[in-house]
Amino acid sequence: MSRTFISLLLAACLLGMSLPARPYTNQYTSNSNLIRWSSNTITIAFSTSLSSPGANIKPGTDVVGTVRRALLRWSEAANIQFVETSSAQQDVGQDGVNLITIADTPTNRNVFANGGENQARTRVFFDPNTGLISEADIVINPAVGGRSSYGFSTDGTDDTFDLEATFTHEIGHLLGLNHSGVIGATMQPRQGRNFNMSGINAPALTMRTLEDDDLAGIRALYGQRTPQTVGTLNGHVNYGAGAHVWAENAASGHVFGSAITKSDGSYEIQQLPPGQYRVGCEFLDEPVVAAEIAPNSGPFAGIGAQPAFMTVEGQTTVNPGAVTTLNLTVNTGSAPTLHPAVFGVNGLLIASPTQIAAGETARLYVGGFGVDAVTATGFSFNTPFITIDRNSYQVENNAAFGVTYPIVSFNITVADTGKFGDYSLRMQRPDTGEISYLVGGLALDPYVQYVELNPIDRNDLFVTQQYLDFLFRQPDQAGFNAWLNVLNNCSDVHNDPTCDRILVSSSFFGSPEFQLKGYFVYRFYKLAFNRLPTYAEVIPDMISVTGQTQQEVFQKRAAFANNFVQRPAFVSLYGALSNTDFVNTLMARYSLTQITTPDPQNPDGTQKVTLTNADLINGLNAGTLTRAQVVRAIADSDQVFQLEFNQAFVYMQYVGYLRRDPEPAGYQGWLNYLNTHPTDSRTMVRGFVDSAEYRSRFGQP
Repeated sequence: MSRTFISLLLAACLLGMSLPARPYTNQYTSNSNLIRWSSNTITIAFSTSLSSPGANIKPGTDVVGTVRRALLRWSEAANIQFVETSSAQQDVGQDGVNLITIADTPTNRNVFANGGENQARTRVFFDPNTGLISEADIVINPAVGGRSSYGFSTDGTDDTFDLEATFTHEIGHLLGLNHSGVIGATMQPRQGRNFNMSGINAPALTMRTLEDDDLAGIRALYGQRTPQTVGTLNGHVNYGAGAHVWAENAASGHVFGSAITKSDGSYEIQQLPPGQYRVGCEFLDEPVVAAEIAPNSGPFAGIGAQPAFMTVEGQTTVNPGAVTTLNLTVNTGSAPTLHPAVFGVNGLLIASPTQIAAGETARLYVGGFGVDAVTATGFSFNTPFITIDRNSYQVENNAAFGVTYPIVSFNITVADTGKFGDYSLRMQRPDTGEISYLVGGLALDPYVQYVELNPIDRNDLFVTQQYLDFLFRQPDQAGFNAWLNVLNNCSDVHNDPTCDRILVSSSFFGSPEFQLKGYFVYRFYKLAFNRLPTYAEVIPDMISVTGQTQQEVFQKRAAFANNFVQRPAFVSLYGALSNTDFVNTLMARYSLTQITTPDPQNPDGTQKVTLTNADLINGLNAGTLTRAQVVRAIADSDQVFQLEFNQAFVYMQYVGYLRRDPEPAGYQGWLNYLNTHPTDSRTMVRGFVDSAEYRSRFGQP
C-alpha cells in the first residue's frame, strides 16, 4: 500500500507585553534582542486538566508523565531546570502563571481560531525592549482528531499525533527557540501522524528526541549543562533573510547545527563540536519553507520574499573555543530545478522526519518536482553508516501515490554501528551538476523500536543516563564502552549482583568522580545549614564543580567554597560571629572537637592533617586560614564524610533517579533501612531503578 500525507504545522505565539498581540515563531524581538528567560530556573504550572484528558487524547494516556518527560529532555540538554507546581487554572491567559493545559474550554479553543488544525500553541509574553520572557503558556488543541476519534496518543496509535513529541516541541518554544530548517530536528515546524495500517507500522516518535540542532540552539541560549569543548561557525551569504545554512560533520555526515540568515545575510551556528564540517546553504521550498521559520519583521525582514537559488556547498574546520568564519555565495539568477518535497520508507511519503533504526534495511522513497532527473548514482548519504543499493533504483508510478510530481525509490541499509542523529540525503543531476539536499531528513532514533517498550531498557541508554544523572556529563568513550561491556556480557542484567544494572548504577555513586562533585556539594549544605539541599539548589551547584579535567574540577571546587561563604543565607547565619563562635558552631554540628582532613593549604592533595577547634580558630585569627577553607576542611573531614554517607546516598537516589526533592517519609524510610542493613544498598537502589516514577522519565513504566 502507498500513502502520502503531509504533516501539520506546529505553532507558537510570541507576544510583546507592550505591543499589540501578534503571532510569530522566531527567536528575536523586533529590535533584534534574543528572546529568553532571565533565570535558568523556570516554574511550570501543571493544570489539573492534565489528569483528566478529554476526548481528543487516547484513554489511559499518562499526560502528566508525558509532560514531565518532555521537560526533562530540555533540562538535561542545557543549564536549565524546571520547578513543577499544580494549578486549578484551565485557560491560558496573561496572568503570570506558566501554564500547561489540555482543557477543552472556549478560551483555549479560541487560541486556534485562525490556526487550522495546529496540534498545539505556545504563547510567550516578553519585554520587546529586552527580549526577556515573563510568562509562557502551552495549550493542546482540543479539536484535533483522527480516525480513532482522538488525535493524540503516546503508544503509536494509527492516525494520531504523538503527544510526547508535541509537548517536547512546544517546550522548545516556551524556552525561546524558533523553528528549525533541519527536517529531523524536534524544532522543525511539522509533526507527522503515526501510521499503522496494511502491514506498515510507522510511529512518528522521533521528535521526542532532541537532535544536535536542538541542542546547539538551547545551549546557545542557556549554556551547557555539562562542560563540552565547542566552537562557533559564522559568516555571510550574499542574500537577505531566509537562506538555510547547515553544518554536518564531514566524516560522519551527522548534522550538528543550522541557522537562518538574517536580513543582512549574516548567520551564526554556536555549540559545534570541533572538527571538519561540510557546510551547505539552501533555499527553503519544502519540506520546510521560510515562512514557517520566522516572521517578515525585525532581523528577518524580507524573509520569504527573496528569489530562489540553487544549493551550494563548502567546507571548513571548526576549532575548539574559536570562531570560524565561512562566507557563502549563491546565484539568485539561476532558479533550482530540483525540488524534493516529501520522502519516507516502505511505501510512505511524508514531509516530516523519516525514522529508521541501526541495522535496518528499507526502501526509501523521494518525491518532488525534478527528482526523476537524478539517476541512481546521483543519490548519496555523506556518511559511512548508510549505504544505497543503486541497482534497486526505480522511478515510481506517482498515480499510485495520488500526486502529480515524480517519485523515485531505492533500497538503503543502515549499519549496526550507526550513531543516533540526523543525516542528509544528497542528490545531484548528472547533466547540469545541480545539487539539492533533504537536510537531516533521515533520523536514526532510539524511539523507533520503543513505542510500547521503555528506552531505558536499552543497555546503552541506561549507561549514558548514569553519567548524566550522577556525574552531570556525557560519557567518555572508554568508560562508556567498559560499562556497556559489563551489561552486554551479564547473564542477567536485573539479578546478577556481579554485573547487573544495580551494580553498575551503584558504582557511579561510589565513584571518586561523584565524591569530588555531588557528595562534595551535599556536605557543604548539611554542615552550614543542617538540612538537605533542595533539588533546585544542588543541581546548579553540582554542575558548577563539573569539569573536563581533574585540574579543572579542583579549580571549580575551590571557587565553589569561596562563593558558598559569600551567599546571603550563609552570611546571615555566620557573618556576625567571631572566629571562635564560627568554628565552634560548625564543629558542634557533629559534636566534633578535632578533625582529620586534607591539608587546607592543599585540599585536593593526598596529605591529611589533624586539626582541633583551637587550630582552626588560631588559623583564622592569624590570617593563615579563610572561612571558606575552614568550612571546606570540616566538610571534607573523614568524620563528616563517614557520618553523612548514608544520608547522602539516600538523598542522591531522589535527585539522580527521580529528579526531585525527597518526601520526608520516604527519605527516612530508606535511611532507616540502610542504617539497619548497611551491607544491602542494592535493595534501595533497586527500589528506585525499578520504580514506576523513574521509568516514567523515559517512557511507559
